[in-house]
Amino acid sequence: MALVPAYQGRLPQPVLPGLVAVGRFDGRSDTLVCAANSGKLMLLSPGQQQSGPVAMETDTGLPVQILNMEQPVLSMCAGRLLDSASRDALVIGTATDMLVYDVHRNADLFNRPVPDGAFAVVVSQSGDGSGGGEPGRQQQQKQGKTRRVAIAGGNCTLLGFDSSGAEAYWSVTGDRVTSMTAGKFLGDEAGELLLVGSEDFELRLFRDDAIAREFTETDSPVALLALPDSPRFAYALANGTVGVYERSKRLWRIKSKHRPVALAAFDLDSDGQVELLVGWSGGKVDARRVATGEVVFRDQGPSPVAGLAVADLRGDGRPPLLTIVGVEGDLRAFDAVPQHLAASLLRATLGEDAPGSMRSLMQYKQSLGLELRNYADQKKRGGAGGDGSDGGDGGMRRIGSGVNFEGTLRVAMGTAGAEASVIPANTQLSSSLSVEADAVVLSVSTSNETVVRALAVFAEGLFEEGESLVAHPPANQVSSQLALAIRPSRNAAVDLHLKCLVGQRGSVAQFHVFEASRLLPRFATFAWLGTADEAASAAEAPAGWVRFRLAERPQRLAMWINNSFLLPSKATAAAESGSFRFRCVRTGRLLSIETRSPAAEPMATVGVDSLELAAEVVASLADFLGLDDLASEASFPGLSEQLDGLASRVRQLEAGQARLAADQADSSGLVRSLAVRAEDSRLLGDMANTRQAYADLLRVNRGLVASHRARADAHASLVGALKQVGLVIQQGAALRTGRYRAQVVAQCRAAVQEREFGLIYQVICSGAA
Repeated sequence: MALVPAYQGRLPQPVLPGLVAVGRFDGRSDTLVCAANSGKLMLLSPGQQQSGPVAMETDTGLPVQILNMEQPVLSMCAGRLLDSASRDALVIGTATDMLVYDVHRNADLFNRPVPDGAFAVVVSQSGDGSGGGEPGRQQQQKQGKTRRVAIAGGNCTLLGFDSSGAEAYWSVTGDRVTSMTAGKFLGDEAGELLLVGSEDFELRLFRDDAIAREFTETDSPVALLALPDSPRFAYALANGTVGVYERSKRLWRIKSKHRPVALAAFDLDSDGQVELLVGWSGGKVDARRVATGEVVFRDQGPSPVAGLAVADLRGDGRPPLLTIVGVEGDLRAFDAVPQHLAASLLRATLGEDAPGSMRSLMQYKQSLGLELRNYADQKKRGGAGGDGSDGGDGGMRRIGSGVNFEGTLRVAMGTAGAEASVIPANTQLSSSLSVEADAVVLSVSTSNETVVRALAVFAEGLFEEGESLVAHPPANQVSSQLALAIRPSRNAAVDLHLKCLVGQRGSVAQFHVFEASRLLPRFATFAWLGTADEAASAAEAPAGWVRFRLAERPQRLAMWINNSFLLPSKATAAAESGSFRFRCVRTGRLLSIETRSPAAEPMATVGVDSLELAAEVVASLADFLGLDDLASEASFPGLSEQLDGLASRVRQLEAGQARLAADQADSSGLVRSLAVRAEDSRLLGDMANTRQAYADLLRVNRGLVASHRARADAHASLVGALKQVGLVIQQGAALRTGRYRAQVVAQCRAAVQEREFGLIYQVICSGAA
């Protein structure tokens, strides 16, 4: 059974990938909105009376409205800005502005400048008057009010406006925003949260203007989707990864060689549970179970996918369709499949590659049979007791009877060469992690005379090239131990999936495979220098520090240190009353963690010269201990000079932009006068003056082009400088949690608006202006 489109057609122009939205702009019928090149928007609402923008009918009979924008569209969404309104508004983001447009009335609701750009837009609900200051926040909390805001994600900043166009939200994030969505990701009790993905590989959950959760991924998020009626969300990364989180737990993830473009939720098989639809750059669309990631439908389109939408394009009140939009403008809309035909759909679209197909089950049965025969063969040869399934402290377990380098399973029996490849049944592998000269070293070793022929480590986002690293020494250098150097480029906890080939020393082609998973701690690259007394002669104390009150049991802090660092021995509660000192083998940067527990005021101090590293340490500690509200004070001697330099650069760039704008305005007036003079001379037949006027006009035009390029370069430099300011604010705010973090963000926002960059340093250090 093939899935036949219920509706199909073609738009008049190609569609930009990722710029597809659906809205009910008249309050009744769905309208599909697609962005084209040259700042054009195509609005499709079949079967409905067209109004608003200029309507045109394409050669395929589709009535399409064209909305012309003055700038290229970077982001787009539809949503309701007023809870009382039944009509959606169209939110459009460009490099410099955010436009909120009333399609039904063909009028702008408002158009506001967004200096940091609008690379992603979303309509979200704010429950505490974010951005309105502490008094307004407390007042709205008492009244229980909520309001809708249109939020633009730019360079390290989030800027939101209410239905009147007034600024209602501002916060900072770690890098340029790439995608956003809103939903109840922590349950109904937490209200609607904002989920933001940025180029620093982070997913951040914002409860109003404070970060509630952070998730580190392996590449930049390109699409986010809040799944309906559940605290789950789906994400797609630029490296081809797609997955689903439920609250803070990742349910599953998969990876493809193609780039995911769009996500949608649609009950394709009519079982009452929505499936996750993923559109890929290769033109493929697949549907997966939200809970498991199992594929239930796959379709290949004629062109790469530009977007997915769930909309009623027939306009007859029937259930909505799944609409697939291709970059060439092709449209295909599918109905949900009746439940009694869902099994036939699975077999027809997936064929032999289906996870539950007979072929995959037979392959699994064959591999189990091979392993069983190998165990029986070992027993006949008098192998030692035990099945060797446990792998010692490294958690290794044997998963195959034998494997050659082509990946074909073989049974080690029947020939002398095969006998030589059989290892004792009680063979165990142990693994360990340690910090050495300039790397983190992963070591594996066997429990007997067998040798480790190769070690493969699989990890996402850890290695510069690819997702795996393999060590395979020459045949004359193999031994029962093997070490692999790992050099992480950033501080992030990573799961290491290990596969190790073990065999007899004389084995050439057949080896037994062991596998395990280990966690690389977040601060694995920091080598322990000892306690305060031991380290006094080895390293000087860092000049920068963060100090905060920490009313926690010493055992809890010891648990965090053991989970976050690689220590030669476990930290104990008794050692917590002193100091731990580390040095990063990657950068040479020093880090100290000191605790003092006087009866009146237990304090903790993190000593480090880098604001970024201090923010990472405090955030990790606060998340591990569950600190909802944490106040701190800090000092970073080099930060004041950095902010002064950024302030000076911002003022110079803004002054230069003002001069260039004035010069361009004068040149524009000269262009008009020269054009009039040239036309007058032409009408009078004075060719000499005509040629001279056009020569002057050409010279002035060249000057305008050069001026425009200079303005563009100055604008890019200004955006980069403001991005650095936003990054400093984000890192300074991360030294606190809860309301103290929100207070820092709000006061830094006021300082940025007034261009008082010196005040930012004071707020970051003391937590208040």
